[in-house]
Amino acid sequence: MNRAGAKLIPLIAALAGVVVVSVLWLMQAARAKQLAQQMVALQQQNVQLEAQNQDLVQQLDGLQKERESLRTRMNSLRTQLGSATEELDRSRASLHDLQDKITRMTAERDGLQTQLATAAQERDEAATRLTQVEEENARLSRSVTHLRGRLTILDRDHRRMQERVAELEGQPPLLSSAVSIAGPHPASPAPSPTSPQPPSSPAPQSAITPGTVELPPIIVRKDQAGISMPIRGRVLEVNEAHRFLVIDKGSLDGVQVGSAFDLLRGGSTVGRAVVVRVRPQLAACDIVRARTPGPVQIGDSAVQRGP
Repeated sequence: MNRAGAKLIPLIAALAGVVVVSVLWLMQAARAKQLAQQMVALQQQNVQLEAQNQDLVQQLDGLQKERESLRTRMNSLRTQLGSATEELDRSRASLHDLQDKITRMTAERDGLQTQLATAAQERDEAATRLTQVEEENARLSRSVTHLRGRLTILDRDHRRMQERVAELEGQPPLLSSAVSIAGPHPASPAPSPTSPQPPSSPAPQSAITPGTVELPPIIVRKDQAGISMPIRGRVLEVNEAHRFLVIDKGSLDGVQVGSAFDLLRGGSTVGRAVVVRVRPQLAACDIVRARTPGPVQIGDSAVQRGP
């Protein structure tokens, strides 16, 4: 038994060694297989990492390009900032200039407002004077209408007197001698040399003394006698519609109703006017003749017409 047991021990030990070796080999095989699997996984992971690395490299290139673009934009913005700063400085200087201009314009506006107020006051005064002138013109127009009526009557009486004188001139010479002998009527007062005489209608035939003829009195004016110089004035206002004008000479200068004035411009006669109303320093006249196609103008000279 002991010998058999002694022979079995090496066999058992060998079997045990074989078993251990098998177990170890199996363990090593399993370990190797696990390592192989891990190797495959690591290779796959390495491939993924390489792909990620490529993506990261591309992203890095994009970031570098973007950084360059940002750097370019930053430089451009710096340049624009410098230009904006210079423009801001210029704008500030312009703002100061504008403020100075506004101050000056405000002062000018105040001055213009003052002038405007003065002009408005002068306009109101001118409107008041214009109203007064229009009222005076209306009064003068009424006077002109009245005087024209009187002038018509005077013209009629003058024509009658001319007809009477013509009849007297047609009498025989004996009658003319009687007239020269009889002379003026003793009851007739001497006419004033300056005051105008109203026209007298012919005397009735029964009032004339047989053998004599009553003639109108002869009036000698001062200007005809050479005592005074012709009156010279200037046209102040013209109303062409009513053929009416005003000169700057009046009764204080010796102007009388019925006085005639030649209207001169530049040394040439452009018309004629007759006084119909007199005031101390003004005279209203009717335009009886105009020699120019245009109207008589303000500023034309008015010279008293000689005999």
